[in-house]
Amino acid sequence: MNKEIISDKQGIALMVMFIIGTSSIVVQGLEAKKDLAMAIILSVFMALPVILIYARLHYMFPDNDLFDILEICFGRVIGKLIGILYVFYHFYVATSILWVQSEFAMMVSFTKTPRIIVSIIITINAIWIIKEGIEVMGRWAEFFVIILITFILSTVLLMIPNMNINNIRPILAEGIKPVMKGGASAFAFPFSQTVAFTMVFSNFKNKKSSYKIYLIGLFIGGIMLLINSLNDVLVLGINTCMNMYFPTYEVASKINIGDILQRIEVITGIVFMLGTFIKLSIYLLAFCKAPCGKIVVVGEN
Repeated sequence: MNKEIISDKQGIALMVMFIIGTSSIVVQGLEAKKDLAMAIILSVFMALPVILIYARLHYMFPDNDLFDILEICFGRVIGKLIGILYVFYHFYVATSILWVQSEFAMMVSFTKTPRIIVSIIITINAIWIIKEGIEVMGRWAEFFVIILITFILSTVLLMIPNMNINNIRPILAEGIKPVMKGGASAFAFPFSQTVAFTMVFSNFKNKKSSYKIYLIGLFIGGIMLLINSLNDVLVLGINTCMNMYFPTYEVASKINIGDILQRIEVITGIVFMLGTFIKLSIYLLAFCKAPCGKIVVVGEN
């Protein structure tokens, strides 16, 4: 079996796009209300020890994914049983991502297209890229992650005139408890979901690459989520964000500069579709590497 070695840049790009993913169109940490910025920062620090555990596993068991590590640590039978639990988890999350992605596409573009058609198109593309392998996914992500970050930052800069600082004041008006709830929520989605990378990453450029990929990917992804969520709340306010399915898309639709630059919410749609596509692909690839039956991908014998 040929080894698929992923570079540090490609691994970081995959991590960032995965974290941005479905979170690019919603507001994270809304349970904290006006203190959501503190909640997102807290969630990043909550994810830090978990990320370090993932990186340590790759360091201690080079050339192995989590399914292999489970069998090494717990034995063939118990290891496979634990692995199957992850399979069900991946399948559930992948279907949820597919539902959200198709729902978004139907709401903003394909309003009269049956959901099954949209879902099939998305799934076929995801199957194609995972058959090409993690290296191709890494190169794809390395190219598109710059576009995603540029789009997000451009939207924020263009919305500065519409921002109202009072939407995030006063600080800690309801105490620390909502911040803890918001931090836990943001940690659960999307940071804890990065466990999928322990199943698709196995070979790196060098032994310490896992630490670099996980840590840099976590912080860049966390910063982008913080910027995106804070932008939504500053423009729309907490109550509006809580009552909308896709507040980021609504924020982008408000951009109007001299009646020349307007209706650029398509940018937000592109960011969301690209991010969710790579997230769906990662989960499908992890599912396919499961102990209950692995697929044969291009480049493997």
